[in-house]
Amino acid sequence: MRAAATQGEVGGSNSERWLWRWQHKMWLRAVVVSMVLRSSGEDLVEDFQIACDHFSGSSYALENNPNGGFNFVRSNNRSIEFYKFWYSSREVYPGYHDQDVLNRIKYDSFLVDIELKMQFLNTANFGGFCEPSKDLNQVCTMHANCCFGLGNKLHDLKVALEDWKLYMSLPPILKRSSISSWRVPQNCRYIA
Repeated sequence: MRAAATQGEVGGSNSERWLWRWQHKMWLRAVVVSMVLRSSGEDLVEDFQIACDHFSGSSYALENNPNGGFNFVRSNNRSIEFYKFWYSSREVYPGYHDQDVLNRIKYDSFLVDIELKMQFLNTANFGGFCEPSKDLNQVCTMHANCCFGLGNKLHDLKVALEDWKLYMSLPPILKRSSISSWRVPQNCRYIA
């Protein structure tokens, strides 16, 4: 299938149109993640940056629980070798989700050997339903993680959006003078 230059040129089957939309969504996602990281003040020198379900307090502590739904990867030999290792590790951990495999391999000496620079993003800036950002003055994103069931996720996402709209409608002095917080999770309750 040839790559279409514009959406107007996309024709063909439904699967071709879906592939075109998916490819553009993935490229747009990479641009958005990069912009959010820059606006949060996070350095972009690491090879691999990833959001967390739970943050330990240190961006470089392997005890953090990563969440693969929001990450930034610098394309280089280290990150390529890392992804090859991660992908091949699924055979060592059959039946495990990619995020669970990452939680196991992040301790592997191979990552030290290839000198991978990995950073876990602070939930103060990159919160989620597992560990919501405590202060809306600091948050860059809100991740709908640790949630089972589409109805539960949609409910809590709507509540989070209402909270954000309310926060954004506040005068600047009120935004700075008080710590606004989320009312979520409500239906999304993480059980360890």
